[in-house]
Amino acid sequence: MTEKRGTGARPNSGSNIKRYKSLDDVRVKIDAIDIQLAALLAERMALSNEIADVKAELNISVNCPARENEVLAKVGQASSDTDLSRAICQIYETIFSCSRKVQERRNSRKDQDPLFFPQVTIVGMGLIGGVMARLIRDRVPQTKIVGVDVDERSLQEAVASKLIDDAELDLKRAVRGSQLIILAASPDTNLQLLSELIPVLKRRQLLIDVGSVKAPVVNAVNQAKLAADFVGGHPLFGNERSGLAASANVNTDSAVFCVTPSKRTSEMSLRRLVRWLSGLGLNAIVLDAEKHDKIVATTSHLIQLLSLALGTQLAELCNETGADSVSALCGPSVRQMLRLMNSPSELWLQIGDQNKTEVSSALRSLAEKLHHLGDAVADGDKELIRQAFETARTVADKLNK
Repeated sequence: MTEKRGTGARPNSGSNIKRYKSLDDVRVKIDAIDIQLAALLAERMALSNEIADVKAELNISVNCPARENEVLAKVGQASSDTDLSRAICQIYETIFSCSRKVQERRNSRKDQDPLFFPQVTIVGMGLIGGVMARLIRDRVPQTKIVGVDVDERSLQEAVASKLIDDAELDLKRAVRGSQLIILAASPDTNLQLLSELIPVLKRRQLLIDVGSVKAPVVNAVNQAKLAADFVGGHPLFGNERSGLAASANVNTDSAVFCVTPSKRTSEMSLRRLVRWLSGLGLNAIVLDAEKHDKIVATTSHLIQLLSLALGTQLAELCNETGADSVSALCGPSVRQMLRLMNSPSELWLQIGDQNKTEVSSALRSLAEKLHHLGDAVADGDKELIRQAFETARTVADKLNK
């Protein structure tokens, strides 16, 4: 009897195996795409938090139909198949719904949760690094702080005093998982650390420095291929001492923290940083890096050099009349300059070198004015001296406001 073959016959088993293998291959590809999609969706939702902050500041509604329609029009073109295009748009409508909920939750708990950077890495546990750690610990104690330094004793001291949660000697390991990285080493070291971090940092990370000269570091960032955002920073607080222990005695009440944007500064990162600094009790102001350096050359760097010039003058006077007599006649203004004379020389050598053009210009200008005043005193030119007093009084009134 001849065996009938037709639709009821048993399928070829070899064909089934091939189909199963093909199914597995496709699923492997889908799994890989799912991982990428999940990561991108997570990043998109994280951006919704930042958008919520901006919308709140600009008093813009979370619901924005025009923007959603604009996105739908773009993503709908991803496929020429009408059914697939419609499915993609339906998926995005779900994403929009989730994004709105994220933004609404963000706005509803903003007053209760001032935590903008869950993990912060501070590179350099000296005076300024210590002050920043203390501010973060005091104002946003939920923040995880990672400290980095080449000096193990400083790290041990920071851990013992509970200023930091983790201590690291390895820079690359220390910045992993941190949303904010603060370069708080010396000016020259910060530039070196910047070059080491440029290939390491990723998008969604924000890097700032806290040196008192901004143009060199901002220019270095502008010329580099840095994936992270960068904002230059200069906290206007401190004292003549150095080291972590000295950070406990620094008064930061209403202190100014100047931020200088770079080409690698997004508007969102700048807003986020300014709000975070305000949450630390600091008065954040935004300036161009070159303008900042020109101003501090006179308001800070020149004052430090004046204290050195006065120091050499006082040394000569002490040799001539005796230190006890000079000390007895030192008033409050001189005492303040004596404090500056104790500033760390290596730090100021680096600052002076990085801002030498502006500082040398300020010094020459001041020397010329001192020369004219010297002539006026020698010649008894009271009118010129009176005019100098009037000019100084006028600018003092402006600056005191």
